[in-house]
Amino acid sequence: MILPNLETAEDAGQVAQQLSQGVTTRIVIGMHQHEVTASIGMAIYPEDGRTADALSKAADDSMYSVKRRR
Repeated sequence: MILPNLETAEDAGQVAQQLSQGVTTRIVIGMHQHEVTASIGMAIYPEDGRTADALSKAADDSMYSVKRRR
């Protein structure tokens, strides 16, 4: 997702948090309850990269960093 009109990195963090909360849900399959979540990584231009590839890698690295902390 590209968010061109945000003013701060904190704004991007708030959007990511809202997205994560919006897709998180619990489902029951048979006798088992499962939680469905999203993995989100952020990258800010130009701080995290100046090309699409660099930004994509930075967002990917960010996502895996968050996953390791969970």
